[in-house]
Amino acid sequence: MFDRLKKDGIQLKYKTKKGKVISVSNRVYKNLESALEKVYEIDSDLNVIGVNDGSRIRANKKSLTLYSKYLAKLRVSENGKLITLQKYIVKHGFYSVTFDDPKYMYFMGACFEDSSGISEIDNILEIFQPIELMPAVKSEKGSFTVESENFTADSMFDAVEKIHAQDDFIFCDDLGDEWADHITFNKEKSNICFIHSKHGDPSTSASNLHDVVGQGIKNLGNMYFDANAMLSKLEKTFKKDYKSGKGVQTKIPRIRQGNTDDFELYLANLLKDYKLNRSCVLCCSFLSISGIKEEFNKIKEEEPVRGNIVQLLWIISSFAHAVKDMNVRPIIYCAK
Repeated sequence: MFDRLKKDGIQLKYKTKKGKVISVSNRVYKNLESALEKVYEIDSDLNVIGVNDGSRIRANKKSLTLYSKYLAKLRVSENGKLITLQKYIVKHGFYSVTFDDPKYMYFMGACFEDSSGISEIDNILEIFQPIELMPAVKSEKGSFTVESENFTADSMFDAVEKIHAQDDFIFCDDLGDEWADHITFNKEKSNICFIHSKHGDPSTSASNLHDVVGQGIKNLGNMYFDANAMLSKLEKTFKKDYKSGKGVQTKIPRIRQGNTDDFELYLANLLKDYKLNRSCVLCCSFLSISGIKEEFNKIKEEEPVRGNIVQLLWIISSFAHAVKDMNVRPIIYCAK
């Protein structure tokens, strides 16, 4: 939903008690983003638990819709008309509902059955790679000064570079027209990796994963770049030093590893390699393989689990299928 609002340049507005319509502040926008990222449980009467504005799910003859007094106070402009954010969300299906039975999910205005999901749990678990360094990670990128020459030692970016220390080339593509946070090349393994990183406290929350999965899937098409596109990126982006999202111009080279003098020939040979394989990697400090296994095994045994666990299974399954459909290998780096 937020991607769509941004893409269409739609402003979020609020109707005051006096009937005046004004744009919401950045703080309200961020608070709304945070609130809508959460997974909410629903009681047997279809009321949304933990929200005190009468929010509930409406079970209609052929659809499940969302009612929220808070969302009804917010407005967006569509086709020249102001409509409530609630109506906008329902109209475009920007919400999902999971059930006690994890085979089913209501998404984009339709109910889906994934009978293979539970039988695939063992296969899904195989895409997780526990990383020894993960417990030491304290932030995604670390802190920056104008004198910084490397990412902070306890950052996710630094951990990724240590994990891929044997690769021939490591480029940092974070911010701007990014294809991934890191792109790595390894001729011996005939491999190109697109790595997307997300840090967070240990959790089985679906929201952190939803964010990074979205980045990974969005950039799958870029994994089949031609040589000219990558060489253009090298000239325009990678040969510059890293500038943080807060505007700090550092001395951190975006070429994190490798001598690019012969990169054009190297890349041409790698792209001709009939054994070439591509990996879409999600690096997630907030996930642990032991925690995921414990919860997913409950689903296999048909034991009850919380709604966020069912959503987690659907998100990981969707990621794995989307990546494999592009003949790319799905991998998730996580903690033990």
